[in-house]
Amino acid sequence: MPTPAQSVGDAWDRIEAWAADNCPQILVDLAGPCKEASLARLEEDIGMPVPESFRASYERHDGQRPDAIGFIGGMQLLSLRYVRRHRAFWADLAASQTDKDANIVNEHCRSDRPGAVKPVYANGLWVPFAYDRVGNHLGIDLDPGPNGVAGQIVNFGCDQNIKYVMAPSLEAFMHWYADQLEAGRIALAETLGHYWFEIIDPPDLRLLNALPKMIA
Repeated sequence: MPTPAQSVGDAWDRIEAWAADNCPQILVDLAGPCKEASLARLEEDIGMPVPESFRASYERHDGQRPDAIGFIGGMQLLSLRYVRRHRAFWADLAASQTDKDANIVNEHCRSDRPGAVKPVYANGLWVPFAYDRVGNHLGIDLDPGPNGVAGQIVNFGCDQNIKYVMAPSLEAFMHWYADQLEAGRIALAETLGHYWFEIIDPPDLRLLNALPKMIA
């Protein structure tokens, strides 16, 4: 159980304080609390409760406007409506595969840490919360490998064959993200009123590309 200093709410306090000092406009794009019915529908979809940190995060912010600058290092913070939609896509894909299809698409998939993440292309129990708008996600893993933990944060998507454990939980990931913002490793850039996130260390245009090196 996280201590109060490790809670996802405390992480949100840090991230919002950073945003208020660096670009208060992006706070306007964050939604208010989710509805309990929306969480209940997601849990019905997946057939199990979501982790408490996931619930607490969405009770703080139900994602952001889809056309806004991606709040998680350039990745869109999904509303529960889109969490359900994107998860359903991957769940349907996993369920519809024949054994032959699965062998083909899973052939190049692996877990960077052996046994931590199941080496498959699609899994209906990977629940996305961040989206790069080109088919890739960060999500909570509710079906980990034998050496993983339920609720760990993983990458998955159309070009994410190597699966990494980004953090053991959502609260740990959000505190890690606050650390990166406060240290200037992920920064907001601006030109003529247009804002975007830059990955400073290591330099990269995509958070998903840089994450394996950042968490090493």
